[in-house]
Amino acid sequence: MNEKSCLVTGAASGIGKATALLPARSGGRVTAADIDGPGSENCVRNWPPKASASPS
Repeated sequence: MNEKSCLVTGAASGIGKATALLPARSGGRVTAADIDGPGSENCVRNWPPKASASPS
């Protein structure tokens, strides 16, 4: 996943969070989006620097 980009919706918790974490750990650029803005920000707080949160 190095240098790949992906957008994961529903990333604040559960399956969406787990799905977003995989490419983030593999060197991909991840945008974690969720209706729960603070939840998506919390989701990526301890991730590698290429991950970002985006409330939707």
